[in-house]
Amino acid sequence: MDRLNLKIKNFFYKARRSFDSQIAILCYHRVEDYITDPVKITVSKNNFLKQIDFLNEFANIINPDQLFDCLKSRRKLPRRSVLLTFDDGYASYRGTMELLKKELIPSIFFISLRKEKYWWDILSELLLENQHLRSTERDIINYLLSDLGYQFQVEEYIESNLMDRLAKWDITADKFPFNRNRAFYLLAKKMEEIDFYRENKLLETITRLSKRRRDFSYLKERHLTGYHKIGFHTINHFNLSKLSYDDQRKEIEL
Repeated sequence: MDRLNLKIKNFFYKARRSFDSQIAILCYHRVEDYITDPVKITVSKNNFLKQIDFLNEFANIINPDQLFDCLKSRRKLPRRSVLLTFDDGYASYRGTMELLKKELIPSIFFISLRKEKYWWDILSELLLENQHLRSTERDIINYLLSDLGYQFQVEEYIESNLMDRLAKWDITADKFPFNRNRAFYLLAKKMEEIDFYRENKLLETITRLSKRRRDFSYLKERHLTGYHKIGFHTINHFNLSKLSYDDQRKEIEL
């Protein structure tokens, strides 16, 4: 049995186990067919449709308003209730919203407008999808690694027949096929520690490597945002219960 079928079976098993409780809240990020996905936040369109078909058959996918009403009135939800949620805010959300609307499934999309660029997408595109790095980009990555105390350099060029090993690697793997993978892992580890409110040379340097910004145009389409719920997403993933009221507002306000 291939890895894809094992992952689908694993998903179904976990979903069945979660149905023992009154509600299962599923958190998705990006639904798209991506070349690379080193931080494991993407579900392919085909797998997503299979998961929706499974949930439609074996569960009750509820409207977000049903959950809000039940919390207010303390009524019970239907057996095997499932709520779909989506985190961060990707350009692919337009297609996801349309797909779910076609399936008559309202969902919640938690979006952070203040993050116009995602560092993991920048690093993925640069280090894992590029066969040939420009000298300026390579110099910047090598400088960042050296500044962090690492004494190795990333490859300038990857042979065509080896690109699959580079691109299909994920951050949980035990080995690094290339120095580029190792660089991604070490830079990502450091980026996870960053407070996005404070000036940070590493964050600023990486975000300058790409001019591409996230596309929020789908939020203007009222036939989609009026059907689905749009929620706030924090900037830093801080524990809100440990923050002051002012800092909580700073985390979630647009």
